[in-house]
Amino acid sequence: MPKHLFPSFNAKENFIVKPSSFKAKNFLFRTAGSLLLALVLNGSPLNAAAATNADDAAAPKAQAPSLPAATAVHSLESSAQKLGNLEEVSCDVLGQTFNILLDNAIEPPSPQKVWQFVLEGAQEFLKEHSLDSQWLSEYQANNANLEREQALQNITSLYRQAVKHCPELGNDPKFTVCLAQAITDSAEDAYTVFASLDEYDDLNNYLSGDYSGSLGVVLTPSRDSQGHSHFVVATLAPDSPALKAGLRQGDELIALNDKPLAKLNPQQCLQLMRGPNGSQVSLTYITDLMRKMGRTDSRKLLLTRAEVHFPAAWGQILYIDTQSRFSVKNLDLKATSDTETETEETVSQSTANPSVAAQSTSESGSSDFAEKVTPLKIGLLRVDMFNGSTNIEAERALIALEKAGCQGYILDLRGNPGGYTNAARDLCSKFLPEHSLIASLVDKNGQSEKTIYTYRNSHPAKPMAVLIDGQTASAAEITAGALRAHKAAFLVGSASFGKNSSQKIYNFEFPPGETSSCKVTYTHYRTPDNLDLGKSGLIPEYVIQAPFGLRYRPLQDKQLKKAFELLQKELMKQK
Repeated sequence: MPKHLFPSFNAKENFIVKPSSFKAKNFLFRTAGSLLLALVLNGSPLNAAAATNADDAAAPKAQAPSLPAATAVHSLESSAQKLGNLEEVSCDVLGQTFNILLDNAIEPPSPQKVWQFVLEGAQEFLKEHSLDSQWLSEYQANNANLEREQALQNITSLYRQAVKHCPELGNDPKFTVCLAQAITDSAEDAYTVFASLDEYDDLNNYLSGDYSGSLGVVLTPSRDSQGHSHFVVATLAPDSPALKAGLRQGDELIALNDKPLAKLNPQQCLQLMRGPNGSQVSLTYITDLMRKMGRTDSRKLLLTRAEVHFPAAWGQILYIDTQSRFSVKNLDLKATSDTETETEETVSQSTANPSVAAQSTSESGSSDFAEKVTPLKIGLLRVDMFNGSTNIEAERALIALEKAGCQGYILDLRGNPGGYTNAARDLCSKFLPEHSLIASLVDKNGQSEKTIYTYRNSHPAKPMAVLIDGQTASAAEITAGALRAHKAAFLVGSASFGKNSSQKIYNFEFPPGETSSCKVTYTHYRTPDNLDLGKSGLIPEYVIQAPFGLRYRPLQDKQLKKAFELLQKELMKQK
């Protein structure tokens, strides 16, 4: 069975570990709410599956008439919680988690299976903390074919006996969290999890895009043939400490607080990077130019951690002129949607948001997009996550692209792990006619529980391509699948992750004064053309394999090039 004693992984600077087993997936989906990049430890290009926490939580109000979200967020409180008795609160939390799982899970485990997971979880916890576990032997016998009520009694009895034999557990909520995680682990579903406070904070950070104690940098991790780790800057958040200090895309971090990173794994690197707002960290790095020249001259910066916002959506303009010159222009989205303007700078290498054109030099390159050279302007809309700010940020970018006179769109959903279902509906509503079906949610009896439709669209239809990859998951897959099913777009890239489930989230005030949450898969969804994404994900019409890191470098991005070329041909047909 999977272990339940996973370390806290408060990833402020964005990594994802590729899940290769249920154990790895369970850790990933419990803790990876704030993650954007994937990690492959064998030194191959980044092309691993991404994930999301709280996939379909109830979204904030949209600007258009709101449909119910795919799941609801429930806040739970008991009389024991009000009294503040930790032992009674713990029993209530375990009981409610048990009942939530059996009553709501699309594939609920048997009471006997839940009990077995809890028993093994308790054994592992006590062993890990060098506590007495001999008394657990009394629970080993007569456990076959447990009924629901008896299984729940066993769980609460085990907790009370643990506190009796190990009194220190009575004041430590970690044991309760361990047992609650064992309950949800029994579903053997990577998306059904019990998240503790730190993990709950990571989820909220992801769903808002705001990170406390961050340097504002996204890293592409890899290992060389000698097993040494390399952490290269993929992008930086606007107005972040790292950007303000002079760090740029392509720079490689080699030390934090004078501790070399070559022998550290991503978790250890993250632990050095994160910290309280206002605290400082020294960063040693090699510039992108020095790396390309094969030099090891390093520089040092002293950074102060701060509150950072990572944009959920942002836009760029892709140009090709009559001289076959290709260029990329960022958009200035700091203004309101009524006054957005393009920047005057032309850059050849993208940054991860429209506010940081300074990361790239002003240049253009010759293009091999098409044989016939026709002036063309394509809007590139990148959506990195579906959170509370996606709708507003995507709308601003789309309006700016329309004002710039873009003739078609490329919607980049690569690396997008999903998020709010309502945000996916909002985005689809910008490109599809009103009342177009986006997805159907199917319950555990195979019945359609809910259908999700678009609302009124105020944007003119234009030829569109959607970029996806193995990290495109959940709400991002819903979006791509709906746009293709309605023939509003074609897909380019590689197969998507393949997540087909929605979750309910139940929030607990536990430990007292803090918050934990239980997330349970309760429905599966299907695309408008009845595709079950859980079987194979989305397979693009045009399959192009490419390393993930190239999405931040348009002139080297093969998938982007293919989408541009196909749109160019489509637009030429229309003339």
